Amino acid sequence: ATAGPQWPYILGGTCVRPPSAAVMDDYHAWGYLTDATISDLFSWYSREGIALSIEDQGGYAQRHVLEGGDSLVAPLPGSVGFARLFGQPHAAYEPQTPEVAQAAQQAQRQPPADQPTINLGLKGDQP
Repeated sequence: ATAGPQWPYILGGTCVRPPSAAVMDDYHAWGYLTDATISDLFSWYSREGIALSIEDQGGYAQRHVLEGGDSLVAPLPGSVGFARLFGQPHAAYEPQTPEVAQAAQQAQRQPPADQPTINLGLKGDQP
């Protein structure tokens, strides 16, 4: 769990929630990615080859981005895999494409808003 405002892990942040309008609204409310759209967010994940759903993975499990994989699909909450994945620190993401590297540099220049939250990336998490 990460407390405080967050931006996407693939841009150097700590948030591993799959992109959605609600997630983008959170980023904007925190002062991040204010010049970006939801389409930009989806494009960054697509350019990096990151699966956003189990359907994108052909119905099979893949290694999560926090462990160097190419999936944002988290293990089931309460499972050993979930505890392992979210219960330890992880190395920063290294963008694979120039477009995402540039977006990461821009995102990291923006100061966060002062709105603390805890977000485990679970469906229904709210700030």
